[in-house]
Amino acid sequence: MDITLIDLWLPILVAGVVCFLASSAMWMVLPHHKADIQPLPDEAAFNAAVGPLSLKPGYYMYPNCHGKEDMKSDAFKARWRPAPGARSTCWATSPTSPKTCS
Repeated sequence: MDITLIDLWLPILVAGVVCFLASSAMWMVLPHHKADIQPLPDEAAFNAAVGPLSLKPGYYMYPNCHGKEDMKSDAFKARWRPAPGARSTCWATSPTSPKTCS
């Protein structure tokens, strides 16, 4: 008895739907990413420092480098040492959301 791909379309479809539903339920129910995003120790001070920069919506990294050559430079290493690095995503503001990155 030969089994073709056409004979297996229903089991493949059902398995895909079951995997999708199970992974969605695990992502929403299990707390494994609950502690990924930490609050800032002093959000008011951060907003006071970042607000005047008038950042446009986007993804920022600091200290930033523009390639492997820049990453190996002494100037980049000097900027990296004194403070922790960070990545930040800034969203556009809207009337229904809190003011962000401006």
